[in-house]
Amino acid sequence: MPANNRPVALGRVLDRTERIDLGTVSDIYSGDVQLEDNQIAAAFIKNVSGPEIVSELIAGVLGLGCGLPIPQPVLGIARNEQIRDPKLPYDADHCLVFCSLQVPGASVAQLLDERAKDAVLPLIRQWSGLGDMYGFDAWTANMDRNVGNLLLSGDGFWLIDHAYSFTGPNWQTDELDPARAYGRSHERWLTVELPFDERGKLVEPARLVPSRLKASVSDVVQRSRADAIVDASELAKLEGFLSARVPYMGDLSAKILGLLA
Repeated sequence: MPANNRPVALGRVLDRTERIDLGTVSDIYSGDVQLEDNQIAAAFIKNVSGPEIVSELIAGVLGLGCGLPIPQPVLGIARNEQIRDPKLPYDADHCLVFCSLQVPGASVAQLLDERAKDAVLPLIRQWSGLGDMYGFDAWTANMDRNVGNLLLSGDGFWLIDHAYSFTGPNWQTDELDPARAYGRSHERWLTVELPFDERGKLVEPARLVPSRLKASVSDVVQRSRADAIVDASELAKLEGFLSARVPYMGDLSAKILGLLA
């Protein structure tokens, strides 16, 4: 656990960064981050807008709070020259970035690019966390669970890249509808591969994802460090959206799995 018992660490991006392609839409770098306790850790560093960093922070703490396999999130500060076209200025010389500590593994996008689809998709179908992934994405209105947003590590998967939660990178809190199903980005590459009986078995674990949170949504969101980027009124609306969405999780889970229109 990071310093101050907060699930999101603070970190400073160290000198060398390398731009990489993980098959996602984001501007991503690989580099080292010095954390609050002076530990140095390898991280993926994302140069994204303020709303996208807020989405990453809140989705990250929610997922970790539910026991989902999500890498440690870090709110980072980098020098402008380390990042191409910084999206969120901090001061004249620095920008804020989202970092997640690296875990060993390869993205599913990379594996599929290597023509391993016949080997990888059965692993996803057998993965015990598959229903959790669908439920988490339904709850957080994640619009972009593509093949680059899963990392295969050992016999399981890590969930990464939640910048498009809350309906996408330009979310507006006043437009969030807790009863609405937002997007089915899994459909094109994964759900279509699942027989209907398999999908049906995933609805209940998906529905139950929010119940695995050991604290209130408000407590978790308040510890996300998103208050460094948005004001308290916006955070309160995001908390309200997430809390109000829970009673609809049965239908939302069935819809994201393609079982309800």
